Amino acid sequence: MDHSRRALQLSEHADQAPSCLRVGLDMRCAAPIGSGLWLGLAGVPRGLPGFGQESVLEGGAFGGGVTADDIGRPGRDGMERDVQLVRDLVAAAPGFEDLFDAHVFNEDGVLPHVFFWDVVQETVASFLGSAETDWRVTLRFLEEQLRLDVPEVTQVITTSFLFHLRWPDQPGHSLVDHLGPAMSARFAAIRPSG
Repeated sequence: MDHSRRALQLSEHADQAPSCLRVGLDMRCAAPIGSGLWLGLAGVPRGLPGFGQESVLEGGAFGGGVTADDIGRPGRDGMERDVQLVRDLVAAAPGFEDLFDAHVFNEDGVLPHVFFWDVVQETVASFLGSAETDWRVTLRFLEEQLRLDVPEVTQVITTSFLFHLRWPDQPGHSLVDHLGPAMSARFAAIRPSG
């Protein structure tokens, strides 16, 4: 989409102010573009109105340009598929409930990529024997989800879980030896040296 069309869409909805939220030190904003869709401004995250910050997606737009990936794809009950991944993980592995509650409170909603940083830390700690979550349940769940081949889910698991697992010289790296076939293949593709 070119800048003139984007400006036209935004001007058609000038009576509706952009919605913004603070993520750490950054301000993330989105503006309505009609038909229940919101557009991330200047390449920042965006979501669907009515679902609050839990529908915020990781940014894909760059320099004001917009691609098809810039508009959220609702999953079950209108929820973004990556947000649903987080909720399903917490249901499958109840040891993440306190972590999830703190995340929602601190972030004012569900930010899947941010939450998965904590999932990695908790899973490795469990593998090393110092956390109450069961790392086997987490790996089994993520393997099943990755096999579904849902782009938003695959992106979260690949970039925010697999990529952030321990490196060969760090304690807990041997957790990668327990990844299922789908996650092992993804891991080898993004981190060929381990």
